Amino acid sequence: MGIVATVLLAEGLLRIPAVAEAVPERNPYYHGGVQERIDALEALQAESDIDVLFIGSSVVRSNVSPHAFDDEVSVALGRPITSFNVGGSGLHPDSVRLLYERLWSELVQPGYVIEFVRYAELRSDKTAQEFFAGSDIERAWAEGGIAGSTRSFLQEHSALYRRRGVLATWLSHEKPPKGYKIDDRGHSESKPSLSEALATRDHSDIAGYEAIASGYGDPLDEETFTTGLAVLERTAEVVEDSGSIYVIANMPEYPEKFLAAPDGEERYQFYLDTLEEFARERGIVFLDVTGGDVNEYGAMELYSDYHHFTETGATRLSKELALAFAITFG
Repeated sequence: MGIVATVLLAEGLLRIPAVAEAVPERNPYYHGGVQERIDALEALQAESDIDVLFIGSSVVRSNVSPHAFDDEVSVALGRPITSFNVGGSGLHPDSVRLLYERLWSELVQPGYVIEFVRYAELRSDKTAQEFFAGSDIERAWAEGGIAGSTRSFLQEHSALYRRRGVLATWLSHEKPPKGYKIDDRGHSESKPSLSEALATRDHSDIAGYEAIASGYGDPLDEETFTTGLAVLERTAEVVEDSGSIYVIANMPEYPEKFLAAPDGEERYQFYLDTLEEFARERGIVFLDVTGGDVNEYGAMELYSDYHHFTETGATRLSKELALAFAITFG
């Protein structure tokens, strides 16, 4: 049997429901949590339209509770609001843009898309193509051209391609890696607070502790956020073209991340001023629950590390964001 015939036979076999169920597909996304979000989003949309979609990195996933947001904003506006969280681990602004453009905007058309950003993300120049170099479908989307389009086509239409490399896992009965533990709105589970961790564990064993101690000390000038702002501009265009209203929100961080450096307060204010100016010139709403105060979210019990929140922190942020949203758009 020739190679072509063998491939066609395998493709045909994998289209038989019993065979397809027995042989798992390779996870096409950079993280298992993406598929979990897709499943949860589709389940929610079977019951309700989505009014607000939160996008961004892992700080959105952990720090924004759609249930808390919806409860607060629905009371403030006097009508039910439904939101969903698609924040993803490790993402930078360009990766967030790509996932929204090629995935989330195809699955949901919310009234509002709120993108949270923080200082380190805004100053990042990492491209989506660089970040997704090891993934399947996102890499194809980022590359574009003939090669990217071919991979996208195969991913969509070939059962065999979607299962490449999974034979060893299947034969060994290993379970594929899972994503995050999320609720029905995409919000990830809470972790112990930073104050609890510092009281009970060696500091060197706490995720993010070294980053807290070091603080932001990178060179700062007018070009610091140029790349990040250009990406936000592209994201705004994509969101608006999809028929939604684009909103930027500042994500609070543990104050010492800024204050560990001599120019901490000035650095934080420069970052906020830059975002505010960009939003004003672009006609975009900018929401900041810190009110420009780097210490506003300073309590350790709000954090599980220097920028991921506990449930206490997520609830506070989500409720305060809801009130700001209601005042702005009510």
